[in-house]
Amino acid sequence: MLLLTSKGMAGVPGSSFLALSATAAALGIFPVAGVALLLGADRLMDSMRVVVNLLGNCVATFVVSKWEGQFDRSVMVRAFRGEITNHDSAIMLGVEDDFEDQELERISGGQEPSPKFRGGPTPNDIPEFQMSRPAHVSLPEAAPGPAPRE
Repeated sequence: MLLLTSKGMAGVPGSSFLALSATAAALGIFPVAGVALLLGADRLMDSMRVVVNLLGNCVATFVVSKWEGQFDRSVMVRAFRGEITNHDSAIMLGVEDDFEDQELERISGGQEPSPKFRGGPTPNDIPEFQMSRPAHVSLPEAAPGPAPRE
């Protein structure tokens, strides 16, 4: 029953309490009024669920980026220091001029420029596919079986 009542509740604050109430009412395990005692504790538990969900998403981002070969530790450290690490982020934050100044300082100081977005394969990484009609394939004849019943 909880499997049905919990669908889609991860992104909705306080929804786990509603799912618990619905499950308790449907199964009749304990009185629904008893669930009200948990309401105060649920606020704190809900905050902790948000923290765990956020940390899980952060860890998953690092794992997938390492798995895909996109993880760059130096860029991560710069981002944690509050630096803008790529042109796309600068555009999104509306600080393109600051990013260009930062890049000029990095290059004039002998450091590498910030990497460009490396999120997808280049055209050279994608093999060419030739589309053609399949050759006519004849299927083998079915082996004779028992005679059909009447």
